[in-house]
Amino acid sequence: MIEQPRPNPQTFARVEDERTYRNEHLVAALRVFGRLGFSEGTAGHITARDPERLDHFWVNPEPQLFD
Repeated sequence: MIEQPRPNPQTFARVEDERTYRNEHLVAALRVFGRLGFSEGTAGHITARDPERLDHFWVNPEPQLFD
């Protein structure tokens, strides 16, 4: 098996920048799931953790579809 290089995790100077980055990527992932048909119930369940408040998670509202 060929060893693949792993990308370095992105770093941010400000927590607000990381929060924006995570939020934008969460929305993009939810839209991809919606286009693939994973928008009903828990099939489209994706969460992201807040970078500052580690006990806070972001989820899409149950009735809101992203497709």
